[in-house]
Amino acid sequence: MSLPASLGAAAPGSAAPPSLVIGVDFGTHASGFAWRKQWPGSAASAPGALRVSTHEAWPDQPTPDAKTRTALLYRGDRVASWGWTAWRRWAEMSPSERRGHSYVEHFKLLLEDGAEAGVGAGCALPPGVTRVQAAADYLGEMRKYIREHLRRTAGVTLSSDDTVWCLTLPAIWSDAAKARMREAAHRAGLTPTVGSRSLLLTLEPEAAALSAVAAGAGGGGAEALADGDVALVLDCGGGTADATLHRVRGAGLGVRLEEAAVGRGALAGGAHVDAAAWSYIRDLLGAEAWDAWQVEDRGEVAKLKSRWEVSKRGFAGGGPISLTAAAGSAPALGGGGFLGGGLVKVAGVGMGDIRLPLPPGLVERLGRYKLQSLSSPDRLRGWVSSDRQLVLPSEVVASRVFDPVVDKALELMADVAEEGARLGNSCNKVLLAGGFARSAYLQARVRHALPRGASLLLPEDDPGAAVVKGAVVYGTLPSIVSGRRSRLSYGVLTSRSWAPEDAIQAASQGYPQKIWNEEKNCYYADGVFREFVKRGQLVEVNQVVKHTFSPFKKTQNAVEFDLYTTPSTSARYTGEPDMEKKATVSLSLPSGWSRSLSSASDYGLETEMRFGATEVSLVAMDPRIKNIEAASINWDGDVALVIGVDFGTHASGFAWRKHAPGSAAPAPGGLRVSTHEAWPDQPTPDAKTRTALLYRGDRVAAWGWTAWKRWSEMAPSERRGHSYVEHFKLLLEDGAEAGVGAGCALPPGVTRVQAAADYMGEMRKYIREHLRRTAGVTLSSDDTVWCLTLPAIWSDAAKARMREAAHRAGLTPTVGSRSLLLTLEPEAAALSAVAAGAGGGGAEALADGDVALVLDCGGGTADATLHRVRGAGLGVRLEEAAVGRGALAGGAHVDAAAWSYMRDLLGADAWDAWQAAEPGEVAKLRSRWEVSKRGFAGGGPISLTAAAGSAPASGPGLFLGGGLVKVAGVRSGDLRLPLPPGLVERLGRLKLQSLSSPDRLRGLVSSDRQLVLPSEVVASRVFDPVVDKALELMAGVAEEGSRLGNSANKVLLAGGFARSAYLQARVRQALPRGASLLLPEDPGAAVVKGAVIFGALPSIISGRRCRLSYGVGVDMEWTSEAAVHAASYGYPEKYWHTEDECYCAEGCFYEFINRGQLVNVDQVVEHTCCPLYKTQNSVTFPLYSTPINGALYTSAPQMEELAHVTLELPAGWSRNLSKASDYLLKVEMRFGATELSLVATDPRTKDAVAVSVAWTGDAV
Repeated sequence: MSLPASLGAAAPGSAAPPSLVIGVDFGTHASGFAWRKQWPGSAASAPGALRVSTHEAWPDQPTPDAKTRTALLYRGDRVASWGWTAWRRWAEMSPSERRGHSYVEHFKLLLEDGAEAGVGAGCALPPGVTRVQAAADYLGEMRKYIREHLRRTAGVTLSSDDTVWCLTLPAIWSDAAKARMREAAHRAGLTPTVGSRSLLLTLEPEAAALSAVAAGAGGGGAEALADGDVALVLDCGGGTADATLHRVRGAGLGVRLEEAAVGRGALAGGAHVDAAAWSYIRDLLGAEAWDAWQVEDRGEVAKLKSRWEVSKRGFAGGGPISLTAAAGSAPALGGGGFLGGGLVKVAGVGMGDIRLPLPPGLVERLGRYKLQSLSSPDRLRGWVSSDRQLVLPSEVVASRVFDPVVDKALELMADVAEEGARLGNSCNKVLLAGGFARSAYLQARVRHALPRGASLLLPEDDPGAAVVKGAVVYGTLPSIVSGRRSRLSYGVLTSRSWAPEDAIQAASQGYPQKIWNEEKNCYYADGVFREFVKRGQLVEVNQVVKHTFSPFKKTQNAVEFDLYTTPSTSARYTGEPDMEKKATVSLSLPSGWSRSLSSASDYGLETEMRFGATEVSLVAMDPRIKNIEAASINWDGDVALVIGVDFGTHASGFAWRKHAPGSAAPAPGGLRVSTHEAWPDQPTPDAKTRTALLYRGDRVAAWGWTAWKRWSEMAPSERRGHSYVEHFKLLLEDGAEAGVGAGCALPPGVTRVQAAADYMGEMRKYIREHLRRTAGVTLSSDDTVWCLTLPAIWSDAAKARMREAAHRAGLTPTVGSRSLLLTLEPEAAALSAVAAGAGGGGAEALADGDVALVLDCGGGTADATLHRVRGAGLGVRLEEAAVGRGALAGGAHVDAAAWSYMRDLLGADAWDAWQAAEPGEVAKLRSRWEVSKRGFAGGGPISLTAAAGSAPASGPGLFLGGGLVKVAGVRSGDLRLPLPPGLVERLGRLKLQSLSSPDRLRGLVSSDRQLVLPSEVVASRVFDPVVDKALELMAGVAEEGSRLGNSANKVLLAGGFARSAYLQARVRQALPRGASLLLPEDPGAAVVKGAVIFGALPSIISGRRCRLSYGVGVDMEWTSEAAVHAASYGYPEKYWHTEDECYCAEGCFYEFINRGQLVNVDQVVEHTCCPLYKTQNSVTFPLYSTPINGALYTSAPQMEELAHVTLELPAGWSRNLSKASDYLLKVEMRFGATELSLVATDPRTKDAVAVSVAWTGDAV
């Protein structure tokens, strides 16, 4: 157990500084150290007066530098050499000498799970060496080197008694990675124990800021920071990029650094640029030759990497290249020689192009033909010059190598600057630090993207040395960091009086637990989260937050305080999914403590949370006997992830957003949502892959476009035992698959829920690997929220099946998990448009005051909803302006109508036989039809935008001919589809001849075996039956909105079928009066982007329209209206009330809210009821719903009992009452974002019971 500083140890800053402080920047690509000696008797210096010594003379380094290479050369599992020496020895070894040796670099990234993804080779450790041991080996070698260097050059002896080590870490590292670093430092001999106070950990960007503060206090300079500055530090190293924001307060000895916004980070460093360059060169030169060369000529590989490093630093884009960083390092140019090249400007090469010499071994493996094929200058890819130089055009280097990494760093900078401005901390300076900050291109991009009013600070001597200097400043004066933003919310488990909120939560989630407090004679909620500090809150170093608690009952001997953390800013219970128990403090109570007390609550215990520089301590104290217990933990947090999935009938896709816990959610326009358009085996880039599965038996063999491709290419014999299925999403809603043709038949043993689970499971695995590989993000159930989109017309049962499928697929730990959100597809599309408007407009923008009708036309359904946008920025909200409607009318129904028409035209027998025998031809014809469908616009000219690049060339009798091509004798707008050979054979000569005459009432088969479908037939027989339904929905919702005073001024067309030119044209013609059409750049991607926005900001939906009327069943006094109704319909039933001596009506409907009423999220409707008789022991409240407004009785035909709650009455409740109606009970309906809760409360005992049901259709 580690006590807080004020409980037995001097507080930071109050004691004399340590005799020796050594800062170590353990980097991905390179590492260095700096140090400072404090002589006995000397007072602490201000930061500007601290003299920090760095080191620039490393063994075997090519040029002076503040860092050596982070590299190890092992012989077996023993270190043979390290740093630049390891690189040199490995480069000079012959193949025979390398046997038994292993050269490793980038191994620092292994300390964080998944961080090594995307940096290429180099992280493979030799057998028997773990990631922690590799880090320990390197730090151990550096420690020995530092010890000898200090002894030889300064006469300083390294001693564990008076030395403080300060290691720098990326800001995004998890607690687990930091724990591994502490363990490695201990194994390396830096500390006597793992938890030793002689090791400090500081964040790399924070260290860079401290270096700049010291420079400012010391008299200024290009990198100076002074009192009042708000500095955004962008620390770009080898493996990570971190952005943090700091406010400088005070000067001299009183200067302090305060975190002004929660920092963010990404796996985006110089090593990722290197990996991108290596990958691009490999693709250009050929993988086979490149891979063989890398294995056989590792010395040449090492030297080429060195040449690339020089080129990388000097590269500045298309303009003149600053060679400052590369001065003295660029070798002379020699025709065909290995040492030629670099950044030298030669004739025929553009300014800024990179030229790298091809090593002899690589030239030999490429061969004459490959070199000849690359000899022509090509600015779209690069080429090999006559002197064997690889020329990479500057525009290719920028877009393919640098920009994917630099863009991530600039996004971090923009996000942190935006959050700082929101918190009143607008940055006036941006400090660029880290090894990759030497890049001229990165510097130029950062200058171009600076926040408004900010200037760029670039350390004059070496951006890479700023971090290690700041580490020494922090190690000497740790109190200079006065405050950090909390990455998590912190609190303790407690109990309190049972409340309606507890009853609702317990009914829907199973927690908190309701327990009886005998002393208080009322119910309590156990497992309540009492928050001390909220995520994102500024916490001063040594800040103390206090609360007073008491024992639960007088018979206790001890009280336990459990410390919990959560990334949520609104947590209420310790049972919530993201809650994590960190520590427990047990405080023993003295003998007889309760003897003179009337209640246990009279015995106050003080509980404190104390926030140190890097840890939080939970302290429990008994003031009466001065007993104190404490526990400490690290108080840094991890990242959270929101993934939106649009699981569609025809195609599905995903989008995602990562944010740092502690950072407040930005406004919708500030959310950066990443989509994905590069799916395996897709014919063209698209935000979605095909919703298709290929089964072998009941096991998934392939999914998405790969399933379609494999099935279409299979021979008939290969298809035995396989099943290809699509449109299976529709099976989740009873009857929805009707009218979409074949494709939904599942293999034996596979249920509809299992098919959906199989598909989502494959997508989950794909997303996990994609995020790990491209963004270094680890998919974890602890910090991931999934948001699935659903048709607006789906029933509760279908949504329950979707939840079950998501659970089976591994998206959620439980079926009812809060880590899964369901949102309606048109609502998600509207959110995407709101974000576009908040982000600066565009064709699909919505803004404050707009009333938008969303027509979401997907593969299986069409939905129409109406929404009003209120507010802007962080205050923007979306409010449902009319009840939405939907129909089974999507692109799949158009496909089915087309297939049905062609079957009738060509003949059912031939068509059916062909479909059964030639599924490969069927799949290809469907693909050609999809291209035709998107481009079809009716009788006018056809827009070929959607079909560009997809329509194959026409050829007589060829299967690949046709598409939307215009030929003689066919009118503009007609569709031409190639008849596959197998279908032509089954039709026969006579059938083809009978269809050869032009007929605009049916269609024809042309002489080149093209099926020509006249535009008027396609419109009236294929499209219109579906499109008319969608337009009816639009008109109906627009009309209801106008009636409610919410006339639509914009219509947003979204969904996969919205790409149809014909649908777009019909919608334009049918727009409500005064409304304009909004069409997203990619209508199909709008929904999945909106899903991420809802997952990140669920409170953006402020109100929905009730689909039903809700109320409870009660008994009321008999009236003439009741008598008339009973005479006509046989209900309600009349009975005699013996206590009140009057007749009553049984089964009356007491309405709380009616259908169509706008219900705000968290709205509460409250009524008062009472028991019927004094002899009752409990009261039951049944919850009813009905689509009828003004309903009076629970026996009405469309009335449905949804649930009920039973409230137990206390013993003797009626003893002092004259009648039961004097005992009042409170009944509430509470409307959450997706569920309605019925709560019954007894105000006298605080007892409350609740039940929850879906009121937007979300199954609970």
